[in-house]
Amino acid sequence: MKKNVSSLIFVLIGILLGFMIVFFVNISKEKPANVPVSTPSQNESESSDDSENSSSEEESKVQQKLEINKDYYKDVLYQLEEIGDEYEVELTPGNYVVGVDIPVGLYSLEVTSGVGKIDINNTQQGIFISEEISSDVKTYEDTYTTITNLKLYDNSIISISGANVKLNSTNAQSSSIREKSSNVENIKELSLSSIYESGIDFPAGVYDIEYIEGVGTVVTEGTENGGIAVTFTADDEMGKTYKNVELSANTKLIINGVKIKMIPSQRGFEINK
Repeated sequence: MKKNVSSLIFVLIGILLGFMIVFFVNISKEKPANVPVSTPSQNESESSDDSENSSSEEESKVQQKLEINKDYYKDVLYQLEEIGDEYEVELTPGNYVVGVDIPVGLYSLEVTSGVGKIDINNTQQGIFISEEISSDVKTYEDTYTTITNLKLYDNSIISISGANVKLNSTNAQSSSIREKSSNVENIKELSLSSIYESGIDFPAGVYDIEYIEGVGTVVTEGTENGGIAVTFTADDEMGKTYKNVELSANTKLIINGVKIKMIPSQRGFEINK
C-alpha cells in the first residue's frame, strides 16, 4: 500500500514539473531575448521627448533666417570698420539714411511685428537688396523673420514698408554719424488727397506721411532718393505713418484713393552729403 502511494506521489511531481517546463518554454518564445521592458517612467520620458521634438519643429516653422552673402557686396568700394560700438534701434515704416538716421555698421535685423518689405539701395557701392519680411512665416511662408550679416554702408537708403524691425550692431560707427539738418523754413502740416508738385503746391522738404482715411496709394515721381510707392488701408496697423519722404523741388506726389497728412520730418535732405 505504502509503495503504491509513493509511486503516485512521484507521478504527480513528474506531471507538475512537466507543466512548469512547458510554461517557461512558452514564455521564452513569446518574449524575445534582450528586449528591455518599458517602465512607466521610460514611457513618460519618451512621450516628453516626442513633445519637445514636435515643439521644436513647430518653432522652426515660424522663423526663417536669411544670411546676406558676399555676392550682395561684390562691388563695394570700401570695407566696414571691424571695431565700433554696440547699437540697437527700432525702425517703423519709412526711409532711413545710413550715416544720418543710423550709424554705418554690420547689423542683424529682427522683424518685431507686421508683414512687408525691406529695400536697401546704395548706387555708389552697387548694393541692391530687396526682401519680403514678416514676424510670422507660419502665416506668410515666403518671408524672413530675421536677416543677418547685413552690411550698411554710408548713404545707403533703407526703405521699410508694412513692418516694424529691430536692428542690432556690435561695430556701429556712432562717432561718424552726421548731424541731422533742419527742414527748409516755413514747412507746415498739410492734408492732401490728389496730385501735387513739390516746390509749387507745397514747399520742398522732407516729410512724414500719415494716413487719415480711405484705401489707396501714395506714389512719388521724379525723385531718385527716398521715393515711395505705399499702399494705405484702414486695417493696416503698420501702415499708418511712413517716415522721411524726401520731396525735392518738382517732385510729383500722386495720391489715389486716400487722404493723408504731411508732417515735416525731423531732418532735411541728407543724401550724399
